[in-house]
Amino acid sequence: MQVLEAWDRSFEADSVGAVVFAFWAMNYEADILGGKRFPEEAFALAPDPTRPFETPMGLADPGKAVEALEFAARAVKQSFGSLQMPWGTFYNFRVGELSLPAFGAPPEAFGLFTPNFAAPTPEGPLATVAGDSWVAVIEFGDTITARAVLAYGNSTQAASPHMTDQLPLYANKQYRPVWLSREEVEANLEMRELLR
Repeated sequence: MQVLEAWDRSFEADSVGAVVFAFWAMNYEADILGGKRFPEEAFALAPDPTRPFETPMGLADPGKAVEALEFAARAVKQSFGSLQMPWGTFYNFRVGELSLPAFGAPPEAFGLFTPNFAAPTPEGPLATVAGDSWVAVIEFGDTITARAVLAYGNSTQAASPHMTDQLPLYANKQYRPVWLSREEVEANLEMRELLR
């Protein structure tokens, strides 16, 4: 309970408590709700689209929720040795040999805006397999300004320096400039190849 009370209620890489919450939610869904994803009857106050800030609220059966929390705490402690585990230690961005602490989670499970889906790995942490790919922020005006990131790189060739060069940016929620003019593109050319 103390871990969840201190949790920032987000799934950032450094969010301590997200792992315990995820284990609790998965256990509650699988064992108590029969695999359903928090149906209306799971809440004391059911979801109401006209009251998004007040609903859903509370749990219909606090006793079962506590049982699920006790199970989750034991599972996290047994699996990882501590309940104080940051989300990014459990959830990783991975491309080739590069592995970085991740943010985000499956949106349908936790209602997140940033979708990142992961699968188990032999090493222990989950590694993302799908989610955001290309993210951009564009300012329209007399001059268009844009910044973007291609999370999982601009190449799938292992020898390419562009296979993993943008993942650190994405993991740190940073963007690179988008070159829109001929002058910007030519100033940043890596290679010029003339085809005849």
